[in-house]
Amino acid sequence: MSWSRTGRASSWPTPGRPAGRVGVSVAAEPDIARALRNRRTVTTTTDSSGRDVLSATMPGASGTTVRRTLRLTYPLDQVDARVHRIWGALALTGACILAAVALAAVALARWITRPLRTLEAATTQLAEDA
Repeated sequence: MSWSRTGRASSWPTPGRPAGRVGVSVAAEPDIARALRNRRTVTTTTDSSGRDVLSATMPGASGTTVRRTLRLTYPLDQVDARVHRIWGALALTGACILAAVALAAVALARWITRPLRTLEAATTQLAEDA
């Protein structure tokens, strides 16, 4: 939803806000009031249907003059689902990297100890022959 510098709604109906009607003043709402003072706000709120939403309110400023404000809302359940998908992908990536490092460590350890095993086998054979 977009508001003029006086806090009157000017476009784009928004679910959960004062009916999204053009000309309705919402300048008293904390996030709009803050944006009218040229400050951003990102918060979680509840819309009219009871869903939690992520809300970002930004000033539309030219220098220090605020010409209008803009509030964007996005359902928080969709944000949570995306965050969980990203966490899952990061966990899977981490597990794959850990497995690759473990295999590299085993290969490196075998490569480093190969001369010692050869020396041990030779000394064992010399001891048996003696």
